Amino acid sequence: MALSRICCTRCGHASTRREPFLDISLPIPTACSSPLSSPRGDRGDRRDSAGASSPRAPTGEKARERVTLQQCLAAHTRDETLAGPGRFYCERCGDVGGATKQNKLQTLPRVLCLHLKRFTWRGAGARSKLDAHVDFPLH
Repeated sequence: MALSRICCTRCGHASTRREPFLDISLPIPTACSSPLSSPRGDRGDRRDSAGASSPRAPTGEKARERVTLQQCLAAHTRDETLAGPGRFYCERCGDVGGATKQNKLQTLPRVLCLHLKRFTWRGAGARSKLDAHVDFPLH
């Protein structure tokens, strides 16, 4: 069961909805925007100018960004601001305006299908493929 919580930025009223699910479309965060970047110990880390660790591609692979499944799940459940044409109507204050939305996973189905969003939209109809390597546990 997934919980979807929307909170009005004007009056603070929160609305929570429970939704059953069998699959999740996960965004692939970039290394600079991922809050859960963590060192990889002896797996071949490199340090950036600030001293932060970021994993390298394994030997023989083209150097590319690497993220974990946990980082993708964190990006999926991160607060998002609702604004623009898809604005939120608050039942309490009657305002049509800003709100924040957060998705949480309360319980998982017996079989869960994870879809990685490999394409990102850039400008008017232009898309680009994300080639980041996603590490995930096999058990």
